[in-house]
Amino acid sequence: MPEESFNWAGVGFKVDQDFLDRFNAAQAAYLGSPQMMVPVAEYGYSDAMLPGDKTTEWVCANR
Repeated sequence: MPEESFNWAGVGFKVDQDFLDRFNAAQAAYLGSPQMMVPVAEYGYSDAMLPGDKTTEWVCANR
């Protein structure tokens, strides 16, 4: 898919760094996992639609 067709989403928190670190670790473990991919496959979502190596900083700087 061309990058210009991607929909980027973000989640913001007003919390401590420990919570943010744990959230980011849990999200990284979930994205692309079978627990996520199996239910969304029926809607046409595939590995090609995952963010890959893109970071929040990259998205903010390039959108």
